[in-house]
Amino acid sequence: MNHRANPRIQCDAISRNFDVKRVSSLSSPPPGAEGLVVFAKGSDKAIFSFVPPSAGMFIWARFYDMNSSQFLKIQSACLSEDPEQEFADQVWAELARALVLLTPVCVEPIQLRDIWY
Repeated sequence: MNHRANPRIQCDAISRNFDVKRVSSLSSPPPGAEGLVVFAKGSDKAIFSFVPPSAGMFIWARFYDMNSSQFLKIQSACLSEDPEQEFADQVWAELARALVLLTPVCVEPIQLRDIWY
């Protein structure tokens, strides 16, 4: 497979299965959204946003769990110490069953003084 074609193939697959809108076209974009915002077909609740990659095979996405009815159900039950993690575990399990690879990454700004001092 031509790796230069991967980003386009991935973005085309997202567009076929979801409604995709540019952040600039939204009157109230989700917090932190960049590039494109992805919605379930016919829904006005954002699932995730991402900037289409120009190369490589990864799409870095920001997910909006507050728009998920399952997350709200977990949160409102008040039975979980960490509703975000419980929801993420459920999402990862479901994606694994569908043979979709999703890896959590938390990118924190690193200050040089934290490394050197």
